[in-house]
Amino acid sequence: MAEEKCKCGLCGKDLTESNSWTFAEKLSIRRVPFCVTCQGKFYQWLSSVVGYKLAMFLTCAFFNIPYLPTLFDVAKEYGKDGKGPWVGYVIAVRKADKERGGKPRGFEQGLTDIKKAFKTYQSLMVDDEMLSDEEYQNGKKAQLDLWGSGPKNNPYTPDDYEFLNEQYVALTDERPTRNYQAELAIRKICKWALEQEKCIERKEFNDAQKLGQLIKNEMESEELRRKDAKASNMVRLDDIVLAIERVGLNIPDEDELLTMLANHSFHPRYNYTRDAADQMLLQIINASRWNEGQAEWDRLPEQFKIHDDLDEFTEVQEPAEKTLYRELQLVPMNKGSDGNG
Repeated sequence: MAEEKCKCGLCGKDLTESNSWTFAEKLSIRRVPFCVTCQGKFYQWLSSVVGYKLAMFLTCAFFNIPYLPTLFDVAKEYGKDGKGPWVGYVIAVRKADKERGGKPRGFEQGLTDIKKAFKTYQSLMVDDEMLSDEEYQNGKKAQLDLWGSGPKNNPYTPDDYEFLNEQYVALTDERPTRNYQAELAIRKICKWALEQEKCIERKEFNDAQKLGQLIKNEMESEELRRKDAKASNMVRLDDIVLAIERVGLNIPDEDELLTMLANHSFHPRYNYTRDAADQMLLQIINASRWNEGQAEWDRLPEQFKIHDDLDEFTEVQEPAEKTLYRELQLVPMNKGSDGNG
């Protein structure tokens, strides 16, 4: 049965064996839906976002071609004369497949573990080649300042620095205010942990156990374990109560405390009576009723009167308030001649 003709999803060209290839048989889509030229455009865009190394890995996965770092140097030669990095890489892979006498390989036949693919690089998102010389040197200097270069006969590798940094973060994450002595102890512990890891890899378990004891003793002495943290920094509520009582201060109950807060924390006590507040409220309401053509009230309805639950108003009229009542001929609305209800 003749293969159904497919066209490139970008440029619309017919896809053939020369400009595309088929997927694995288990997939319903039999052919990669983009020609090699348009794949190169995809790679070019992706490389501007994540760098050319990670872009190559992702493009290989997307278009089902093996990721083979050993072919990069050859691919650069094939990619000259305007072909571009991706087309050059495809040519290198297909020539390698032909030389080995096998069928074209898919992504799963290459390096698929992204950690292994970028093991020797500083990060996945930023390639060594993309860093400026100043940035690279500053990063390298920061590593040396923090950890040094390691033993002379066995200097630290990038993996070693990564292990040290992981241990450092684990020990400092919850200690942002550590002193310099604790900082030095943490660095020492990280280096011992690295040596312990290497001893375990070499099956030197006795030495690993000795290093583990050193780490334990150092962490205990600097209180770097959670269970070693001093309880003296924790304040108990009953300690606060006892301290207040020892200096002779009164601890109010809930009602007393609310009254104190209302009278002193939020505002001072009003220097006029609750009845004066009701009189002002009546004047405001009557002004609104007059503006709306409604009859004015001679007294404030009970449901509109102010309730002084927090004892915010003075109980006895001051001379100025008495004078004002007399001049305005105001009659107290609440019980008592002094205006206090």
